[in-house]
Amino acid sequence: MGKDDFIRGYEVFSDVAGSDGSAKNGAEYVNRVQEAIETFERDINQFHGDNTSIPQMAGNIAEYYHAGTFNINATVNDSKYRVSVPRSNEYASPDIKGNWGNSEYQSKYIRSADKTAKAQAESNFEHYNKHSQTNWEQWLREHGLDDTDKHKAKYLGMNRLVPSDQIEEIKEFLRFKIAKEEMTRPEQADRYRETLDRLCKTIKSPDGTESIELSKRHAEELAKIVKTDEFKAYDEGLTTANLIRWEHILKQGIKNGVNAALISTVLKIAPDIYKCINQLILEGELQEDQLNNIGSKVVSTSAESFLKGSVSAALTVACKSGQAGAFMQSVDPTIIGALTVICVNTIIDSIKVSKGDMDTTQLVDNLMQNSFVIAMSTGFGLTMQALLPVFPLSFFIGSFIGSVVGAFVYRKTNKTIVSFCIDSGYTFFGLVDQDYELPKEVLKEIGVHTFEPETFEPETFEAETFDPESFDAETFDYETIECTFLRRGVIGVRKIGYVID
Repeated sequence: MGKDDFIRGYEVFSDVAGSDGSAKNGAEYVNRVQEAIETFERDINQFHGDNTSIPQMAGNIAEYYHAGTFNINATVNDSKYRVSVPRSNEYASPDIKGNWGNSEYQSKYIRSADKTAKAQAESNFEHYNKHSQTNWEQWLREHGLDDTDKHKAKYLGMNRLVPSDQIEEIKEFLRFKIAKEEMTRPEQADRYRETLDRLCKTIKSPDGTESIELSKRHAEELAKIVKTDEFKAYDEGLTTANLIRWEHILKQGIKNGVNAALISTVLKIAPDIYKCINQLILEGELQEDQLNNIGSKVVSTSAESFLKGSVSAALTVACKSGQAGAFMQSVDPTIIGALTVICVNTIIDSIKVSKGDMDTTQLVDNLMQNSFVIAMSTGFGLTMQALLPVFPLSFFIGSFIGSVVGAFVYRKTNKTIVSFCIDSGYTFFGLVDQDYELPKEVLKEIGVHTFEPETFEPETFEAETFDPESFDAETFDYETIECTFLRRGVIGVRKIGYVID
């Protein structure tokens, strides 16, 4: 295996590594969204067969509905915010809690708007009168309160989550109570005012991620379904195909394009950095040209790798989410990454052909070589991953080995094909160009001048001065005769013609 095979294989590996990583990241993103949907389904279905009443079950379901839909949307938006349902029985504990400041929510889904409002604005003293059997002072001590908290809202500081079909009536009720209590019992007005300020129909994080609105009526419909049947998120329109839109796909493409650029750039400049370090150790100085070459390589490599990573990630998300059709959801992200590298490289070569920097024969040869080496790289990578599934770098090691082996096999195979075509004159289905024109050097040697329009100067025939030459066998020097032998050989990329030995 030659040095050129290793270099070519390493270059392909660095391309595939970035694109494959982006494609897999795209697939993992879709998997995270699907897992959030499945978690939401399980949380709702935990109430299946529960003997509680429909109104009470609707309230329980509402907590998980808001928490679940928020987490789904947060996953879709790649948000860092999440919420949970503590299910705590402690006094005035939140029903839903987020991982950011001021993210405690108290959820109330009661039959009528005024009852929901009263429950959300209930004071500590009202709760004591309804539920406690001990004296007031003892009750305060048990709950870490004092007498100044008597008329404060039980859920002070929490956001009040209510049904979407009741919220307007609740606002009207609270405004009425505020106006009334300010005139008769001013100490009671603050809890209604605080409840109104904290009123909401969805959970919302600082970055704008929200849960889905839920009405009291719909919550009860879900409770009826869960009572006897299994809840399906699909019936709520919560599928990856519906949730992951094109703006999310583009966002994932850009995000993973940056990662791919970083990975591929590091891999491609690693040998050059090693050379610089080695030279620094041996000679104690660095050449400016080496640093300039590294800089140029960083710019060109990062741009191409960003494009490949963006495309592979976006295509993977589109396919796995169902945007490209159900039949494409089973496609392997590794295949998408490999095909993306082949397509982008071919597009780049096509641009070079249009500019005259490359001919079509070179383009076809590059396409065949890329396809073969990338196929070997992907195959070895998947095989190594299957053999060592626990080892995190198994795919990359297999991919590297496959790239180098693929470059070596392709060169040997190509050399064998060209050798066969040289001996036989066969074109191998048009892949090899057989050129039977004699080289200019041979034509000049035998006295045949080629026509070159740029340098051609016509000569006129003058009969008076024409002196024909005659052949004199006795004086001719036969030792001046030279024989030049021609053979068939490679004169270009997949091009065979006459060469002079």
